[in-house]
Amino acid sequence: MSGAEVSYHSTIGKPALAFNNTIKLGRYLGCVHPVASEVWSCILTRSTDDIVQAVSPTSVPSIPIEFNRYLFLPTVDGKELSAHPLWLLNNVKNGLSNPFTVPYLTGLNKEDGIEAILEDRTLGEFTDFLQITHLYMRSWITEYAFRHNYTMNREAIIEAIESFYTYWPDPSDVWNIRQRFIELITDTFYVQPISQSAHLHSESGSRTWMYVNSYNFSAQREALGILPSPLFPSWTGSCHECDLYLLFGFPFMPQHLLPPQLASVEWLEVDRNASQLFSSFIRQFVKYSDPNLPLDGSWSAHQPRAHWFLQFNYSSGQSLHSPGILKKDYRFEEVAF
Repeated sequence: MSGAEVSYHSTIGKPALAFNNTIKLGRYLGCVHPVASEVWSCILTRSTDDIVQAVSPTSVPSIPIEFNRYLFLPTVDGKELSAHPLWLLNNVKNGLSNPFTVPYLTGLNKEDGIEAILEDRTLGEFTDFLQITHLYMRSWITEYAFRHNYTMNREAIIEAIESFYTYWPDPSDVWNIRQRFIELITDTFYVQPISQSAHLHSESGSRTWMYVNSYNFSAQREALGILPSPLFPSWTGSCHECDLYLLFGFPFMPQHLLPPQLASVEWLEVDRNASQLFSSFIRQFVKYSDPNLPLDGSWSAHQPRAHWFLQFNYSSGQSLHSPGILKKDYRFEEVAF
């Protein structure tokens, strides 16, 4: 859900990176052993709070947050993980790898990329996340291209990405610029790796299903004439983790069981219906390896040459017997780009 094993930030493909992260983090946790395995054993004795404090950009500004993100990621070590998942899946057809074929369900939220905006404190403290300007987007593209692109012509890569995602009708329209920036982040970190993973799994023989969660908490409230909750402003759309709220039945939970930041949300009947429907097809997949509901068989499996996906977008009055609308090739032009 909103992740794939083939994305660059899901697996550490270079052992040297895992070694450096372990040694450097160990220094800030008081683990100064000369051998990496001893440093790792020492890190395991530290509490979660110790690790969070060690990598906090507020307490130790010189430490990038990546040390926290990469700490417990799987590492290609040649034993437990013989190669990078992308390499393993790419080489099934030529016989160099033979992974198990297992049923696979994957998906994402339509606006997963809003997390990149919400993580920037300055945008929230001073402009209420409104001022996503063209210069802000270009700076992000520049950093991304220089960090993750190994070609010799990075400037051309920057110009191509910038041109593709620029909102050309009005350079001062911060609302649409922000929307295009969300699309850029979502395509980069979610749509591309998830689509690639679904394609490779289906190509290797696994029965694969893909969904796109388009359920919008704020839009449902606006349709009923209710002011959106401050926690779900209209620009966030189908936010990152929104599918988890539906899966775990947040609209049904009493306030004392909800996360503190969601305890004040007034859930609607349409939210509860959406949660019931979403969790139903997940439950069907877990139980029968097929997400289709008992009275519905419209969700076709993802295929190498027919990239089917289900768009989940429940609305008030919709039937609970069908999980959504079957569509094909989700944002494949952007994925190919």
